Amino acid sequence: MTTLQAQEELSTARRLGLLDAYREAAAETGIDVAILLGKDSRESRLTQALSPSCTGDSGFGRGISQIDSRFYPVFTETTDPCNHAAYAKEGARILAERRRDFGGRIRPALAAYNAGTEGVRGALEEGRDVDSVTTGGDYSEDVLRRADAFKEVLPAREASLPVGLLLTGAALTYSFTK
Repeated sequence: MTTLQAQEELSTARRLGLLDAYREAAAETGIDVAILLGKDSRESRLTQALSPSCTGDSGFGRGISQIDSRFYPVFTETTDPCNHAAYAKEGARILAERRRDFGGRIRPALAAYNAGTEGVRGALEEGRDVDSVTTGGDYSEDVLRRADAFKEVLPAREASLPVGLLLTGAALTYSFTK
């Protein structure tokens, strides 16, 4: 992803009023805003690659975060896929669960967001890279590259959680000043 592409996608997120949702999700999960944007950029190009009904992946992927309706039916059946803020927050919550599954490590968490926890565990047990089981064989690395591009175009206070915010595993709330 180029800096120009990151600027274009970020412009879309701003136009849709999504940056507050990403900031809230980052504060709640402890995952950098840039990584959350990178994940959803990979999933939907921050909405630019979605169908008019906000679906993708043969109809199973829903919303900006492409949450799979086969694995998260309660959320996807009760939440409009075009409610981008809700999907961004739920996608962050799911990624935070996957990160806990892998002891806080973000690369396997990202790979598991795409390919499932068991597939990533299997790859690790066999000594393979976590991305070997992901779509395109590069999901986590691509998301992290996208996150780096977003860090280049986001103001520093929006790219990650504030320095000094202690993450204890407890629920976090944080108010960003504009």
